[in-house]
Amino acid sequence: MRMIPLTLTGLGLSFVLAGAAAAASDQVTDMAFLKANRCRGLAAGLASDTAAFDAFIKAQDRYRTPVVGQLASEEQDKARREAKNPERAAKAQSELADLCQAYKR
Repeated sequence: MRMIPLTLTGLGLSFVLAGAAAAASDQVTDMAFLKANRCRGLAAGLASDTAAFDAFIKAQDRYRTPVVGQLASEEQDKARREAKNPERAAKAQSELADLCQAYKR
């Protein structure tokens, strides 16, 4: 009789652990997080919609250390300045249309 509650408890714990593993699998690397922040900066500099990047970054931000968060902010600022530069705007537009599509969810 004691086996049934123990088995059910074990099954419940395994489902909780499987759910945590599935949630962790949605996490992207720090490098991908920084690239998404670059894309957000490019979009802002080109006056494009940033909502998809904002959602992606917000979902991924909880997995980051403060150092990575600071680097991400710097990457956004740098990309925004690049996109506003008339000499680099075409390259920024190309990057936004091509490489950045992976971060729009």
